[in-house]
This record gives sequence, C-alpha cells and structure tokens, in this order.
Amino acid sequence: MTDAIKVAVRVRPLSKQERENGHSFAWNVQANCISPVDSRDSRYTLDHVFGPNWTTHRIYEATTQPLLHKVISGFNSTVFAYGQTSSGKTYTMRGTPEDAGLIPLAVNEIFALIESCQDREFLLRVSYMELYNEEVHDLLAPKQMKLPIHESRENGVYVCGLRE
Repeated sequence: MTDAIKVAVRVRPLSKQERENGHSFAWNVQANCISPVDSRDSRYTLDHVFGPNWTTHRIYEATTQPLLHKVISGFNSTVFAYGQTSSGKTYTMRGTPEDAGLIPLAVNEIFALIESCQDREFLLRVSYMELYNEEVHDLLAPKQMKLPIHESRENGVYVCGLRE
C-alpha cells in the first residue's frame, strides 16, 4: 500500500519577545494556502496549512492520527518536521509536559490501539533520528555520532546503524 506524501505547514505564533519588539507575521494563511505578506505573486497550496492559533493536538488529529490505523495494520509511516532553527520543530514533535507533541500523542494512541486488539500480536519498531547540517544522528543512542546513509536493492535507502 502506497499513499501519497502529504505536506503540511505550521505557522508558529509570535514569541513574547517578538510581540514586545513589534514584529508581525511574515505569512498570510488562508485555508490550505500560504503566501508571504510582502508578495502578491507567491502563493503556495499544500495539503494542510496550520495558522498560529492551531493547537498541536488539532494538528495531530489532522496529520498523524489518520496514519495510525495503517501502522497497526502493518504499514510503515513517517512523520518528520523540517525547518530553520527556532521554527518550532521540536515543540511540534515533542511538545511540553503541559502540551504533548505529535510523538507522545502518537505513541499513546498506538499503545491504546494495540491494547484494544486482544486477538493479535504486535511487533513495534520505532526509530528517532535528526538530520542537521547534512548529518544524521540517532536520537535513541546514548552517544551521538554521525551515521551514514546507504542504499541497496533489498532495503532501499536506509541509515546504517540507526537503532530501533
């Protein structure tokens, strides 16, 4: 089973410091389109565009939660965040103790789904990596070291040494 890649953008709220310094949003959000405030010519249409008032939980429900029944049925899924430093990737993926991110929300729901399937046995494998400055790091490893990316006919593209 192959599904199309879905692309979503989250416009983070302005920080307290940004608000105090009089900054304003650089992007206009309208439905599933985003455009720079200072340009009428550039407009990008995506699968999802989440404005600054969207909660992480609502973003989870729209993007990640729909993948979980496929995961429980044995299909692979990947969710990743991409963006510049301080753009909100870690907040969206990990969250805070008060506001869970996509990862803890998904993990909790996966285990709830597994518990509800008493007649089946599951093998769950998870990897957690970071790609930063063209280097891959295993975020589950006790010691961070650069991991090489390889490609083979049997495995396709994979990260050598990535923990599961």
